[in-house]
Amino acid sequence: HGVVQGLPIRLGAPIVGIDFQPGSRSVDMTTTRGQHPQIDLETSKLITRRTTNNPNPLERVTCADYHSHQLLTATGTNLGRVSLRNRSNSLYIPPLEFSKPIDSVKFSTDNHFLIVGSGEHFVSIFDIRQRQFAHKEIYHPGSIQAIQLSGDNRILSVQQTNGMIRQWDLARTGSHARTLDSHMAYLYTAFLKGVMLSVQKEGRLELRTTDSLTQIADSSVLNFLESDTTRFASTNDR
Repeated sequence: HGVVQGLPIRLGAPIVGIDFQPGSRSVDMTTTRGQHPQIDLETSKLITRRTTNNPNPLERVTCADYHSHQLLTATGTNLGRVSLRNRSNSLYIPPLEFSKPIDSVKFSTDNHFLIVGSGEHFVSIFDIRQRQFAHKEIYHPGSIQAIQLSGDNRILSVQQTNGMIRQWDLARTGSHARTLDSHMAYLYTAFLKGVMLSVQKEGRLELRTTDSLTQIADSSVLNFLESDTTRFASTNDR
């Protein structure tokens, strides 16, 4: 109804992940210290559910993602460690070790795979059911900005900060399928439920489906765009 309930809640550490499931009465969060506070939406009160014990004082959580049925939570750290934990905060599997800091963790649409971005240039695909890597550290020459795995878990789409968008065919041992518009410099790209929304530096807005990135489904031009000052953001679902 547009009414703020309760006073602002201040946490003792920055938030790296937020999860709200439709129909839920609470919001789950993850902080850089490995804390997992929860906000009760009915009372607007903060509930400290659990804290992950970290023996290394220099290790910080850098990213988090949540299983769509709240069965697992994935976190990555600045020391290159990825953890999968269940609702009781117990490790589902031993931590996954990487040589570079973890930039992003993301569950696939069907929660079968965990997509891990590390060291700004690498993407790994971990098979949660088989408890092994399907592909580890696929290298990209440009820093990675956005990652999307197709609904059938076959095509991996990666947008780089140098404007290139690469696709990898995971059914063919991770072979490079295609590079999209390598001459275009995209300022911003978001992968949302099977579609890719990109903004070119001259202000052109493009919409494509991730299964057919070579075809533009729709486009428009933003006449007010200034590439040096414009900032972009997207909601979680559209």
